[in-house]
Order: sequence, then C-alpha cells, then structure tokens
Amino acid sequence: MSYVVVGLNHRTVPLEILERMSIGSDELPKALASYRRALKSSPHRADVLVNYGIALIKAGARDEGVAQFRKALELDANHAKALDSLRL
Repeated sequence: MSYVVVGLNHRTVPLEILERMSIGSDELPKALASYRRALKSSPHRADVLVNYGIALIKAGARDEGVAQFRKALELDANHAKALDSLRL
C-alpha cells in the first residue's frame, strides 16, 4: 500500500494514517507481542483491540484482525476507528 501525503508531517498527519504507516514488517512480531501484553492488563480497551487488529492484518492474519475489530465494537458500538477498519 502506498500513501501520497502532501503538506503533512508527523505532527499534522491524522493519527489513523500515522498508525497504519508506523509499524514496519520487521517490527510486527514485537508490536504484536506488545499489543497482547496490553490486552492482558486492559482487555476492555477498544483502541488497543483495533490497533492489534491492524497489526494482525499487516502480519497476514486478516480473519484474526477482523475479529479484534468486532470485539472492539462489542465494547463500543460507535468506535469510529473499528468501524472504518472493518471497511478496509
């Protein structure tokens, strides 16, 4: 996936774009482990579930990623990022 972003930098880019760009494939195992640890201590954080889902999809585990978005929506039916992520 490629992004062309004009007039934005790390301070002005929307968080959703920054998060999707920020995890490189070489960092995925570490990111996935971090999200798993975060969910053990805070299993009811919809934002963590969504970020974990995005990382899972980047790792090639699309079904697992979508499951995390659905869990986030069980906690917050109007979670915008979870709803947007399901549309990808």
